[in-house]
Amino acid sequence: MSISAVSSTDTSYYTTAATSSQVDNPDSALSKTDFLEMFITKLKYQDPLNVEDSDFTGDMAEYSALEQMQNLNTSMTQMSDKLEDINTNLISQMTLTNTGQAVSLVGKTASVQTTDSLGNVTATATGTVTSIKFVDGVPVIVINGVEYALSDVTEVTS
Repeated sequence: MSISAVSSTDTSYYTTAATSSQVDNPDSALSKTDFLEMFITKLKYQDPLNVEDSDFTGDMAEYSALEQMQNLNTSMTQMSDKLEDINTNLISQMTLTNTGQAVSLVGKTASVQTTDSLGNVTATATGTVTSIKFVDGVPVIVINGVEYALSDVTEVTS
């Protein structure tokens, strides 16, 4: 296999516009290792008497930028995983708090008011909270046989 030298003035390998027959393949992105192998190959086959410092500096800057972007991507992925864990913990804590609040209402007199999506009052009720139920993992209180969300409670008396 023969390898030809790469010249900084040779632009025949560049394309100016994508054609409809080209496909964007996310798996075709260069990794740090791919870039470094290409860079080493370029250094291996270049003419040592015709080396431009700016070309070398530019290549090193590109490699450094690629490495930093990949490190940033790794950090962002780790941060996303941590945020997902925090979100799960917060949901668990909220469910536990709501369950405690609902249980504390059993046997007490509560007034509730339900509203529609526009904020208009659709129903009001007052009565003794006889039990709590879980609907899709969320506690609801039962007054006079009707289920109400904790957010519908407007007043609680002993």
